[in-house]
Amino acid sequence: MVKKATPKKTEKNLGGRPPADPDTLRSERLVLRVHPDLMAILTERADEQRMTRSRFVEEILLGVLALDPRNPRFDKHGRINPQAKTAAQRQLTNPIAYLNQIAAYSGLNASIFPQVPQRMPPGWTPDDDDK
Repeated sequence: MVKKATPKKTEKNLGGRPPADPDTLRSERLVLRVHPDLMAILTERADEQRMTRSRFVEEILLGVLALDPRNPRFDKHGRINPQAKTAAQRQLTNPIAYLNQIAAYSGLNASIFPQVPQRMPPGWTPDDDDK
């Protein structure tokens, strides 16, 4: 009995999942050590949102970073949007709105990192002149 020839796999017939868009690939890794209780809560909340725990944590990070007006604008994959205005452009366009965003972010930042002292760049405090 002669076996039928199997067709060669071409780009159209690779089998399996189609290749991903290279622009949406996430090539970097972030590894966190967390307490098992935190991991359980993250898993539970990710399940509620019907997403993987990794994607859920990525969404949290993107959400927090998007609130800081100093950061560039990201798309849903974490790529910087080159067409979006820079922080300096947004500040010049509407300084009052920019300051309101800074004030709102400062409150959020203080609630997340309540005990981190503010570090001023060298030369910004009178004590730096004595050194």
